[in-house]
Amino acid sequence: NDERLIQGWRAVATPNPNAWAYGDQQDIYARYQAATPDSINENCLKDAPLFRYSMNGKIYKCPADKRVHPTNPVNRNRSISMNSWVSEQRVGGSTNPNYRLYRREADITNIAADGLWVFLDESPKGINDTWFAVDMSGTRGMLDFPAVTHNNAYALTFADGHSEIYKVEEAAVINWAGSGSPAVSDAAAARDLAKMRAVTSKLN
Repeated sequence: NDERLIQGWRAVATPNPNAWAYGDQQDIYARYQAATPDSINENCLKDAPLFRYSMNGKIYKCPADKRVHPTNPVNRNRSISMNSWVSEQRVGGSTNPNYRLYRREADITNIAADGLWVFLDESPKGINDTWFAVDMSGTRGMLDFPAVTHNNAYALTFADGHSEIYKVEEAAVINWAGSGSPAVSDAAAARDLAKMRAVTSKLN
C-alpha cells in the first residue's frame, strides 16, 4: 500500500513537474470531514487527483484502524495523512519560517529523499483533513497525532518509496484522548517530536 501511494503521488507531477500532490489541498481526499458521511464515501477518494494514479481505495486505510463512523457503524475509509511541509504553505503560527517547503522534487536539496516522510498513519482519534501538521519551531507541541495501532507504533512512507516503523515513546502521546482534548506540550512529547521533526523538514 505504501509503495503504491508514493508511486501515485510522484505520478501526479509527471504531467506537471512544477507540483506534487499536496496534503493541504483536496489532492488526496475531497471534502473530508470526520463526522459526516464523506468519511465513509469512497467517492471522496475517487474525486481527488491522487486516485487517478492509484486507482485503489484500500491503500488509503491501514487494516489495523478499526474506528467506525460516529453515527454510522461503518469503518471509515482513510487512515493516512500527508506531511504538512510537502505543501504550498507552512503550518500556521510557526515562529520559524526558515524551514523548507517541498513543493516539487527539485526542492529536495537540503535533505535526502530517504529522509523526508510523505505519508503516515494518523491517529483515528484525531484524523480530520489530509494535512498532518508538524510545528518545526519547537513552541506549539504536538499538533496532530500519529496512530498507535501497531503496538504503540506507526508507519511512515518516505519520498524515495521506502517505509519505516516509528515507536511512540512518550506516554502523553500514546494516551492522547482525541480531538478536543488538551494539547500535548513540546516537553511532554519531546522524544516523539524530535524523531518526527528530523524527517519532516530542514532549514533552508
